[in-house]
Parts: sequence; C-alpha cells; structure tokens
Amino acid sequence: MTWRETYEKWLNSPALSEEEWKELDAIRDDPKEIEDRFYAPLVFGTAGLRGIMGLGTNRMNIHVIRHATQAFAELIAAEGAEAMKRGVCVCHDCRNNGVAFAREAAAIMAANGVHVRIFESLRPTPELSFAIRHYGAEAGINVTASHNPKEYNGYKVYWSDGAQLPPQHAAAIARELEQIDIFTGVRRMEFDDAKAQGLIEIMGAETDERFMSHVMAMVNDRESMAKVADTFHMVYTPFHGCGWKLVPEALRGLGVKHLHCVPEQMVLDGNFPTVVSPNPENPEGFYLA
Repeated sequence: MTWRETYEKWLNSPALSEEEWKELDAIRDDPKEIEDRFYAPLVFGTAGLRGIMGLGTNRMNIHVIRHATQAFAELIAAEGAEAMKRGVCVCHDCRNNGVAFAREAAAIMAANGVHVRIFESLRPTPELSFAIRHYGAEAGINVTASHNPKEYNGYKVYWSDGAQLPPQHAAAIARELEQIDIFTGVRRMEFDDAKAQGLIEIMGAETDERFMSHVMAMVNDRESMAKVADTFHMVYTPFHGCGWKLVPEALRGLGVKHLHCVPEQMVLDGNFPTVVSPNPENPEGFYLA
C-alpha cells in the first residue's frame, strides 16, 4: 500500500480510540506529515525498535508495540512449549508511555500463552538482563530509548543470555511482522485479567535484592575506598531516570560516604526538564552536577 492508503487504513480502523482517531484526523490536510508517519514501518533490528512517539507505522505507539510483541511471541512459540513456559521478563524506564507500552507488551505475550514476569515499576537495563538469567526466562523486553530526546521511545528485545537478540532471531521477527496485520493479526487480552489468571507475575524488591547482592559481590577492593572515604566526594545524576535508586545504593554499599546526588535530576520525569536530552555524552547535561 502507498503511505496515503496506509493512513486511510489506520484512520478507518475500529482499533483506534476516539483520541487516536482525532490525532490522525487532525493531519488529514497535511500530506507531508502523513507521509512522514506512514511512508514505511520502523525497522526491526537486533536492538528492536526506536522512534518518535505518535500514531503511524513510522512512530512508536501502542499499535506498533502490539504488532512487534505478536511477532516476538510467535518466535518464542516456535521454540516450543518449554520456551513459552520459561517466558519473558519485561521492563521499562522513565519515558512517557513506558508503563502503558510495557503492560501492553506483557498482555500480548500472555494472550499468546507466553508466561510473563514484569517489574512493578521502572528499573535499569542491567537488572532486566539479570532477571532473564536469574529466572531462566527465554527472552526479555525493555521499553526504553536509552539517551535519546524526550520525544522518543523504544522496544528493545533480549534473548535467554540477557544480551540483545541474535541477528537471526531479529530477522525472523522482521519476517513475521510482514505477515501479521497490525490490527487484526494480534492476539490480545487485558493486563489485569492476565495477572489475575497467573499468566503475568510481578517482580519487585525480591528481584532487586538478588540483583544487588550479585552487583556488590563483584566489589574486590573495599580497602582502597575505606582509605579515602573521609575525603573522597562523588557527584551523581541519573538525568531523571531509573538509576536514581540502585546506583546510590551501590555506591554507598561500596563505602562512599560523601555522595552528592543532584536533587533536581533525582526526580523521575520522562520530559527530562533540566536537560535537552538525557545523554551523558553531552557535557551541558552536567551543568547542575
């Protein structure tokens, strides 16, 4: 289909909420905007998907999340019943729509018979990799756009080793996406129903504790920190993100006595109000620090 035909398909789909329909209807007379949103789907690679949030095939939205998760679920199902039982671990960061996207991904997996463990709230990416291995999961999903500007979100996929998906599996998902209709080809159920049926489990403090015990077990030289602890000062900022809790905990566990966390940036906020983008490669982001 052409980008215009794809736009009309979306506009006329009963899968859209009234609010979503209004968003698309508002650009009816803006062909450049329509083309930008619908000229092609987001490319699925080894890191998954990433793009600007909004409605359209070339945007990150709930329908693209459902579509990608359906394809990922079919890849897991192809591995067999045991793989489906081992299931997936799901995580998200502080970005806008992160909770909604993660819950929807979990619900789609559950509707496909894949067991799900999802974190109760945002967590840092390394803890997802840990959880996949700790619970023996077949795969993982992380709703994150790393250090991209606030307009972005992403859908990153992991395999049983806790690393990003191998290229052959990413290619298999990309092929599945070409065969699955984005609206009618997705198996769905409500998140709360799946949770009530035991298809979705919640990960919380117990997973944090196990993860942190492994992190702290890697410390091999507490003596050096102890020698300088009275005079050593460290400044930390999570840029409004999900390192705000566990990183200070780890540093204090290491023996850092004088840890200065930037208060304005310890506030979880997907709009990243104090920085242009939460990118540690940009020196201006450290102005407050």
